[in-house]
Amino acid sequence: MTRWKRISITSATICLAASAGCWSPGGPAEPAARPNPPLAAASIEVLTNQVVTPDPNFAATCQTGAIVRLNATGSFDPTGRGLQYRWLDTVEGVPTPDFGPGYNPYETRSVVAGVVLATLGPHVIELTVTASDGRKARTTLQVLVTTCGSCGG
Repeated sequence: MTRWKRISITSATICLAASAGCWSPGGPAEPAARPNPPLAAASIEVLTNQVVTPDPNFAATCQTGAIVRLNATGSFDPTGRGLQYRWLDTVEGVPTPDFGPGYNPYETRSVVAGVVLATLGPHVIELTVTASDGRKARTTLQVLVTTCGSCGG
């Protein structure tokens, strides 16, 4: 028969490789879980009024009136929850009317949105993705809308 001796541990820290933290006597029962934010990823495709020589400082360069496709396919939530997409288009910090009256920001559950960029100037298009539990992530695209002499159709 094996006899076990009872011992008392006065100080210890337990860390597991797969754990988000460590546990020690007198500490919380479990390590605090770290929030796992969603990832926002955006791209833009100019469908009409493309510029032959794009400005390398921008994700896209197009002529006024261009139809563009905004795509958030690369966005995801690592916990598997559904996402809501919010697109905001501004020029010099002011929301543009390009999504239509009352639709800037444009909120959708679709990963793809289309817009006609009519406002001249350097646009900042911000994508905010929100998980169903409220966690958020943001990214931006810089787009130059111009009247140019070297535009293609």
